[in-house]
Amino acid sequence: MKELMNSDTFSYSELKAKYGGFRNPCCAVKAGGTDIQTLGLFVSDMEIRHTIKDKAGACTFVISNGYDIISGSFKDEIADNFPLGQTVEAGMGYTTPVYMFKGFVTDVSFTFEGGRPPGVRISCTDIRSLMMQGNLNAMPPVASFPLMIPLIMCMYTSILNMKIVYYDLWNILEDFRQNTNDFKYLYDYGLKRGYEFFVLGEYCYFRKKWENTALLMHLKWGESIMSFNRATSYSSNNLSGALGGLLSFIPFFSDNLLTPQGYPHKMATPQTPQIQVDTSEAKNTLDLINIMMTSLHNLGSSMASGTVKCVGIPEIIPGRYIRLTGLDKRFFDGDYYIEEVTHNISSGGYVTSFEIGSGK
Repeated sequence: MKELMNSDTFSYSELKAKYGGFRNPCCAVKAGGTDIQTLGLFVSDMEIRHTIKDKAGACTFVISNGYDIISGSFKDEIADNFPLGQTVEAGMGYTTPVYMFKGFVTDVSFTFEGGRPPGVRISCTDIRSLMMQGNLNAMPPVASFPLMIPLIMCMYTSILNMKIVYYDLWNILEDFRQNTNDFKYLYDYGLKRGYEFFVLGEYCYFRKKWENTALLMHLKWGESIMSFNRATSYSSNNLSGALGGLLSFIPFFSDNLLTPQGYPHKMATPQTPQIQVDTSEAKNTLDLINIMMTSLHNLGSSMASGTVKCVGIPEIIPGRYIRLTGLDKRFFDGDYYIEEVTHNISSGGYVTSFEIGSGK
């Protein structure tokens, strides 16, 4: 799915033709590299979540024929191929699945309900859940951030045979100072300086946020959008910060009025949003301004939130912009940043839901 993170753009009509009118949805799972269909196991009710937020991606699915009624027991293929910690790849699409998740088994649950065969539900998470348990804060303070990211990441990507993608990493000339788990360290450090750290399929990304403004695709209410909702809220803290010493004479502050896209400002009077920023990590004035301007941008993005549901489209991923139209030309039509995506296949078909922040 790496190609989706560049500037490629897809049209709804092209995707509809590509996927045969969005008919014949399907899903598939590989356990330890083996397609479980070759083992006689079949998957149903799959959900895959991708996110750029402060949490791990996840995948759950049901083995629909995991119980042998004749022997009165679950099939050996379940225990043999889905032990806790097993590497799992999962995908969905139409006729032929698109593999979009890679992680490991975290939970296996068995259910017995009247009127139906006993079932098996497998839950998996991506590599971020491992990183939330790791900590490299014992490293010497002379280590630099550009050198430490590959070291931290290689510890985990080697486990699941994943790949790392860096963007503009060497522009971050920062000493390595860690006081939390490995995931939180990379996520928070990037968040303060306009970077984002997330996992998509078999790739781990550390890159500048918002820079790729190429549209992923265009969805329209009444055509491809099934549902849409939008909400906006404001904070009331003070956005300010300053460095010590001689640089303390260079304060930086802002009382800018932010009205994120999707806020019908003519219907109510917005208040001035403000936020308290911790600038203790700033080493110089440029770093201070970078942290605070990024915080202001993050504030504007967090003020507006919304969810969209559409027909299942494997190409919809977080970290790209998407255009929504046919809603309200004054307030809601426009380009939005995708923050989280959930792909779901069930008896009702294949549906994609995604969360959006503020617009461009």
